[in-house]
Amino acid sequence: MKEKMRTLIRINIILIFTLIIVAFPVSVFGARTDKIWDDAELIPDYEIDKLEQEIEKAEEETGWNILLITTNDTNGRSSEAYADDCYDEKYGINTDGIAFLIDMQNRRVQISTSGDALKTLSDDNIDKIIDEGYEDLKDGYYEDCFAEMIEKADWYKRTGGHEISTVEKVIAGIVAAVAFIICFGVVHVTYSARGQKYRYDYGQNGKLKLRRQKDDFMHESVNRVKIAKESSSGSHSSHMSSSGGIHGGGGRGF
Repeated sequence: MKEKMRTLIRINIILIFTLIIVAFPVSVFGARTDKIWDDAELIPDYEIDKLEQEIEKAEEETGWNILLITTNDTNGRSSEAYADDCYDEKYGINTDGIAFLIDMQNRRVQISTSGDALKTLSDDNIDKIIDEGYEDLKDGYYEDCFAEMIEKADWYKRTGGHEISTVEKVIAGIVAAVAFIICFGVVHVTYSARGQKYRYDYGQNGKLKLRRQKDDFMHESVNRVKIAKESSSGSHSSHMSSSGGIHGGGGRGF
């Protein structure tokens, strides 16, 4: 009898724990952290720390605030307005920074720029940043999508978007080789001449006589150089958020 009671108690305990687990499942996806607002729960917990480290590195290199956002509900707002409002809520209006949004309700990826990030990233730059993470986004690797976009935005800030072409690399190599040969030749000649004891007698061999001085005007030459105006790095579209902040950016459906 006692053995049957113990068995029933064990079964009841197991059933209770099973009901608790079913009613309150343990999520393996993140919610909100300081710089990641994963309201749509797209990013696994084990990827959150890695993403935050990449954000901190990019913030240090760019001087920008960075916010990652996912959502299933924009509360009637467009993806653009939602990204702007989240950024303003977190960092205030017209501060230097960028927000990346994955909007699952509207199936759209959106970037919102502010302050120096708005000035630095042109509309074309924004498109290329989205290109960088777009394949991962379509395949459902949302954390990789964010990481790729952060890295590309960081690259634009550090380099101004200038990539060294193959021709430029070849020219730089040739210039470096020529400079080395010239330096080597000068040093070699200098040290080779040290052992010679010949000395030219300027007092004995040099003579100078000035009899007449005359200045003849030959011709006048004028060189004109056109100063090129600084070229634009591309258009920077902007708009105002509901908070009154000025934002740039762009987005794309997926």
